[in-house]
Amino acid sequence: MDTTPSTYGRLSKQVAPYWLWVARFVWLLLASISLVIFVRSVPIFAEELRWRYGANFGLSVQRSRTNELILIPDGGGQAARVGAMERDVLVAVDGEPIRVDDAHSLDDLIGVGAAGTAVTLQIRTGERPLREITLIRGDYAGAWLNRFNIPIAAVIAIAVGVELLVTVGFIAVAAYIFWRGGQTPIVWLSSLVLILVFAGAGSLPVQNLYFAELNWQVGLDIWFSLMVAALLLFLCLFPSGRFVPVWSFILLPLSLVWIAAAWFWPDLYFWRLDSRRYLLILVIILLVGVASQFWRYRYLSNRQQRQQMKWVVWGISVALTAVFIQIAAGLLLPDSPLLFDFLINPLTRLAQLFIPVTFAFAIFQRRLWKIDVIVNRTVVY
Repeated sequence: MDTTPSTYGRLSKQVAPYWLWVARFVWLLLASISLVIFVRSVPIFAEELRWRYGANFGLSVQRSRTNELILIPDGGGQAARVGAMERDVLVAVDGEPIRVDDAHSLDDLIGVGAAGTAVTLQIRTGERPLREITLIRGDYAGAWLNRFNIPIAAVIAIAVGVELLVTVGFIAVAAYIFWRGGQTPIVWLSSLVLILVFAGAGSLPVQNLYFAELNWQVGLDIWFSLMVAALLLFLCLFPSGRFVPVWSFILLPLSLVWIAAAWFWPDLYFWRLDSRRYLLILVIILLVGVASQFWRYRYLSNRQQRQQMKWVVWGISVALTAVFIQIAAGLLLPDSPLLFDFLINPLTRLAQLFIPVTFAFAIFQRRLWKIDVIVNRTVVY
């Protein structure tokens, strides 16, 4: 066979389009999977919001051996605050005797209604006389919605609208980068990271899907693991496409081993751990990627590459800062759903749009030199 450079070049030009079509097929497949996950998660997310404001009483029930409905109040919930006690027996709802055979949960008895409306339960403690407790749909948050005449549909529209906007933003920028950024692995990886992240753990609907639908957990575990691996590899490869430092190459086989091992031992998925250990492992993973970027920036990058890295690191830093603020607020303000649904969660998700925007600036090398001013102002603010 003739192996002259000219012949080799002609063969490369003939083969390259096939690899390009394969890459495009894989990209379209992952984008389609992302959309399927998101579309499936939206109704569950909306239903969870509807329940939170229209049927959340801080209370659950279970059937006893004597075929009675036993109350189980949540610690600190409104049912416990108004006097419901563990093992109380539910007798009637709004004066109507309950039919135990038709009830499998409190929602079966009461159902979802207008936020802030009152429900009266007749309960019995042991052999004592019946007594009544009054509960408000949605607790304090439901009362506020009722006070200002805000329908639950408005809360759902805001929450779903923000999630949809962020999803469309991620996938649109990812598509633009993939189709217009050039036929290089680092461009494809950048686009892939955006696809995996936007339908990853940062999406509230997908989080609800993960915990609400057990039959989706296996697939979502794989999806989340791909997201973590792709993000880590991106931080170790961007912008030159080479592993820096050299030892960071070991992260590729380690990531594949972790994904394969977690398939058989699901406890290896660190997002199944309690929140503190989950955050610790997440921080360690991100620090490895940041250390790789710092090493590359300090010792191996030229001026243009440093500007590209600044854009990417700044965008991820802004998004992660918003996520950590969201988590901290959840720990400090556990009983403030309205604050989360109207302010904290929407702002957190919108802040994540900095990621695709800064990726685009870095890939297409536009506005590279403005990042120094932006970073300086960000630090000052």
